[in-house]
Amino acid sequence: MMTSSLVRSFLGYFVEHRVAANILLIVSFVLGWYAFNQINVKLLPDYQTNLISISVHWPQSNVESVERFLIDPIEREVRGIPGIETVKSSARADYASVDIKFKSNVDMVKALLQVKDSVDLVREWPDGAKEPKVKERESFSLVTSILVWADANWYELKYWVQAIEQGLFRLGLDRIETVGLSDEELVVELPSAYLQTSGDSFERIANWVAGQNVGELSLGDYYQPSSRYQLTIDSDYYHPHELSTMPIKNRLAGWSLLSDDLAVRFVRKKGQAQLFFDNMPAVAFMVMAGPDSHTFRLVDLVDQWSNTLYGAVPEVIQFKLYNQIWQYIDGRITLMLSNGLQGLLLIALVVWFFLRLRILRWVILGIPISFSLSLFLLWMVGETINQISLFGFIMALGIVVDDTIVVCEAIIQLYEDGESPLDAVIGGVSFIGGAIIVSSLTTVAAFLPLIILSGAMGDILTAIPTVVIVVILASLVECFLILPRHMYQDLQRFELGSKTYALRHYLDKQWVFFRDHRMLRAVAYLLDRPSIAIGLIVSLLLLTTALCYSGHLAFTFFPSVPGQDIYADVRFVSGTTPDKMMRVLSDIELGLDRLKRKHGLGQDVVEMSYRNMHQPSMYRSARGQWGDQYLQGNVYARLIPMDQRDFDNETFIEWWHDEVVQDSAIDLVTIEQPRDGPPSQDIMITYVGEDLDELKQAALATEARLADLGGVINIEDNMPYDVGVLVFTMKPAALELGLSAESIVKQVLPITRGVVVGVDRTGADDVVLRLSLPEYDSDLLEVLYTYPIQLEGGGRIALSSLVNFDKVAGFDQVRHYQGNRVINVLADVDTRVANRNQVLRHIKSDVIPEVLAQFNVTVDYSDQSRMESETLREMKYGLVVGVVLIYFLLAWSFSSFLMPLLIMMTMPLSLIGALWGHYLLGFDVSILSLMGFFGLMGIIVNDSIILIKTYQVLVMQGLGRREAVLGSVSKRLRPVILTTLTTVLGLSPLIFESSYQAQFLIPMAISITFGLFLGTVLVFLLVPVLLYRLSIK
Repeated sequence: MMTSSLVRSFLGYFVEHRVAANILLIVSFVLGWYAFNQINVKLLPDYQTNLISISVHWPQSNVESVERFLIDPIEREVRGIPGIETVKSSARADYASVDIKFKSNVDMVKALLQVKDSVDLVREWPDGAKEPKVKERESFSLVTSILVWADANWYELKYWVQAIEQGLFRLGLDRIETVGLSDEELVVELPSAYLQTSGDSFERIANWVAGQNVGELSLGDYYQPSSRYQLTIDSDYYHPHELSTMPIKNRLAGWSLLSDDLAVRFVRKKGQAQLFFDNMPAVAFMVMAGPDSHTFRLVDLVDQWSNTLYGAVPEVIQFKLYNQIWQYIDGRITLMLSNGLQGLLLIALVVWFFLRLRILRWVILGIPISFSLSLFLLWMVGETINQISLFGFIMALGIVVDDTIVVCEAIIQLYEDGESPLDAVIGGVSFIGGAIIVSSLTTVAAFLPLIILSGAMGDILTAIPTVVIVVILASLVECFLILPRHMYQDLQRFELGSKTYALRHYLDKQWVFFRDHRMLRAVAYLLDRPSIAIGLIVSLLLLTTALCYSGHLAFTFFPSVPGQDIYADVRFVSGTTPDKMMRVLSDIELGLDRLKRKHGLGQDVVEMSYRNMHQPSMYRSARGQWGDQYLQGNVYARLIPMDQRDFDNETFIEWWHDEVVQDSAIDLVTIEQPRDGPPSQDIMITYVGEDLDELKQAALATEARLADLGGVINIEDNMPYDVGVLVFTMKPAALELGLSAESIVKQVLPITRGVVVGVDRTGADDVVLRLSLPEYDSDLLEVLYTYPIQLEGGGRIALSSLVNFDKVAGFDQVRHYQGNRVINVLADVDTRVANRNQVLRHIKSDVIPEVLAQFNVTVDYSDQSRMESETLREMKYGLVVGVVLIYFLLAWSFSSFLMPLLIMMTMPLSLIGALWGHYLLGFDVSILSLMGFFGLMGIIVNDSIILIKTYQVLVMQGLGRREAVLGSVSKRLRPVILTTLTTVLGLSPLIFESSYQAQFLIPMAISITFGLFLGTVLVFLLVPVLLYRLSIK
C-alpha cells in the first residue's frame, strides 16, 4: 500500500504541476536538436577488424626463401600471443606479410605491443632484409573519390596532380589514398647486343656514367693576394637531352655520344599503378573517413575545395567527383525517413479510427519526444546515424505508439466510468503502468543479448537493439512523466461525450458491434470447443516445420545491397609486357561499348569507366590478393543507379564476361561487385598440405567440379603459377677457381636488376638514374651465359662455365593459415540461379570427399564460416539468455512460476507468421530475419501480458472464470489490436519498398509484421482457452 501511495503521489506531482511536464518536453527537444547536430552519420556502423599486419621487404629474394627465412620465424614467435584468432601469411618474391586477427575482446593497444615484442625476438634476419613494419589495420570508410586526368603526357599531369594532392592534405581530411601517382626514374637502357659487339662491360659503362654525375662538388679554396676563390666542379646529366649528349668511349669504335647506342628515357617505376581514363593518363584520390569523423562535414570540405579548383588549374586538367558514398548515405537515410513517415501516417490513421482526434495528437507527439531523447542518449554512448540504426527507429515507431495508446486507453476508460479527470489520469496510469513496465522490460530482455554480439558482424547489427532499447526507455519517460499532464488538461477542457461527429459515432458503433457480436461470440465458441483452437495451431506448426525442412525456405547469412560499381580484375601470366597488359585492359574496357550495342542499352548506362594497370581493384581484399601486383590490373565501371535501369548487376556482369576476348596473356578474369559490410566470400575452400604441387592439383580439380555447378561464378585459387625459376647451381670449376656463390651473385645482379648511377635531388621528388638492360630483352639469357665473371687472381671467365642453369616450375606466392601451407579455392554464387547454403552443402557432401580421396591434402572449414558460425552461436546463447530473462521478469510480475509459461507459449507461435511471410514474399531468411525474431519474441508477449493482467483484476473483483476471460477480451481487444496494427503498419511501407537500397532490411520487417499479425490472432485463439480450461487465477 505504501508503494502504491508513493507511486500515486509521484504521478500526482507531475500531473498537477503546471510546467514540469512541459519543461521535460522542451528539454527533450533541445537535447535531441543538439545531438542531431553532433552525432556522426555513416552508411553502415563502424566495425573493428582487430587485425595487426607484419610486413617485411627483402629485395632479391625468391618465394621459397621468404617462406623459410621470414614467414616461418615470425609465425613461431607470434603463435604464443594470447587472444589470437587466426594467423594468415603470404610469401612472395621480395616480400613477406603476416596478418594476425585477434578475438573481439582483446585490447588491441596491448596486442600491438605484444606483436612488436615477438617480432623483435626473431634472432637473425637475412642479409638485405628491411626492418619489419608492424601496424594495426585501421578502420576507414570511403567518402568520395576524385578522378583527375589530362589530354597531355604523364609528366605534365603529375605536376598539377601533386599540387592538387597538397591542397587536399591542407583540408585536414582523415586519410587520402592516391592511385596512379607513380614515381619515375631516368633509365639508360643498355641493349645486350651492344655488350656483345662492343667488347665493353656493364660494370665499366655504369662506372663511367656515374663518374660524370658528381653534381656540384667543392675542390677547396684558391687564394690570391687580394681575393679568395672557391673551386667547384659542376657535372650533371639528369635530363634525357643532357644524357643523350654525354660522350662515351666504345673500346672498338672509339668515342661516340651515349644516345648513338643506348636509349635514354623516363619510365614509371615497375609495379606502380597506372590509371587511364578515356585513353588519357589519370590519377584517382580516395577520400576516407575515420571512425570518429562526420561524413557530411568531410563532404562539405571537399565540395568547397572542388569549387575553388575551377580556374586554379589549366583547362587541360580535368577532374570529377565519383563514387560519392555520401550520396548512398543520403539516399538511404532519405529512404528510411520516407518509409518512417509513411508508417507514421498509417499509424495516425488507425489511431484516429479507434480513438478520438484530440487523443491522437498526444499519441503522435510521443514519437518525436521519445526519439529526441533517444538521439541524445545514442550520441552520449557513441553511436552513429546509419541505415541500420534508422531501421531500429522505424521498428520502434510502433513500440512508442503502443505504450502511449495503452495509457490513453486506460485513462479514457476510467473517465468514461465517471472518475474525475485527476483520478482518471492517476488511476489509469497506476493501473496499466505495471503492465507497461513489464512489457517494456520483456522487449528489452529480448533485444539485450544482441548487444553483446562480437566481431565485425556484431558491430554492425548491434545498432538495432541499441536503438530499440534506448527508445523504449525514452518512451517510458514520455508515458509516465509528460503524457499524463497533457491528458489531464484535455479532460478538464473537453467532455468526451459532449460532442461526437457523425463519422466518429458510426465508427464507435461498428467497433462495439464487432467486439460484442463477432469477437466475443467467437471466443465463447472456442471456450466450449478448445480442440478447434488447439488443432488449428498444431496444424500450422506442422505445416511450418514442413516448409523449413522441405528446402523451400533458404537461408542467406547477410544479403548484400547491389550498388553501381563493377570491377573486372585481370591476373596476367608471368612475362606479360606492359604494352600487352594495356592492350588487354583496353579491350576489356571496350567490351562495355560492345555489350551496350549488343543489348540495346543507352550510352549513359555506364556513367564512367577507367583502367588501372599494375594494381588490383580496391575490393580484391575480400577474396585475397593474387600475388605479384605487377601482373595485375582492373577495369572499373560505374553504372547508373539500379532504379534507373531494367537489368541487375548480375546480368550486367554476365554480359561483360561474354565480351572478354580470350588471350594467352590472361591467366584469370573475375568480374564482381563490391559487398556491403565486412569482407566475405560466398565459397572458400581451404586445402592444407605440405606439398605445393599436391595442393595446386587439388585446387584445380575442385575448380573443375565447381565449374559444372549451376550458379557458381568467379572460380579461382590464390596460388598462381609463376613463369618459372631459373636456378643457378655451382659447378666444381667455380670452387676450384676460388669463387663463392656470393661473389658470383654480386657480379650478376647488375645485369638482372640494373645499377643506380645517380640520384637527382634538385626537384620536388628524387629522381633515380639507373643503368639497366631493356626490361624485355630477348637476348638476356644469352648475355647471362656469356657474361664475364671476374676471377680472384685476375682474368675473366664466362658465367656458363661456372654455374648450371636449371629451369624449374614455381609459384607466384605461398600462403599459410594457422602455420600450415594452404591454398584457397574461391567462388561466388549467382543468387538468381542458386542458393549459397545449398551449394555449400553439395560441395561438402559430393565435391570435397572426391578431392580428398584423390590427393594427399586435408580440408579446413574454419576460415570459410568463422564469422557466420560465431555470430549464429552467440545468437543461440542470446536466445537462451533472452528467454530466461523474460521468464523471470514475468514470474516476478505475476508472482507465479507457472503463469510465465502460459504467456511464453505464444512466442513460438509468432514464428509461424514470420516464416510464412518470407516464403510468400520470396525472401530468404537472413541474419536480419533472426534479429526480427528476437524483437518479435519480446513484442508478442505484451499482448498476453495485458490480457492476463486484466483477467486477474476481474477475477479479484469476483467475476467467474468464463466471465473474466470474456471481460478481459472485451476490455483489452481495442488496445491489443491497436498496438499490433501500429507496429505492423509502421513497418509495412518498408516491406513494399521497391528500391534496391532497402532490400536487405526487408526480411527483418517481414519477421516482425507477419509474425506479430498472425501471432496476435493466435493469442486470442489460445490464451483465453488456456485461461479458462486450466483454471488459472
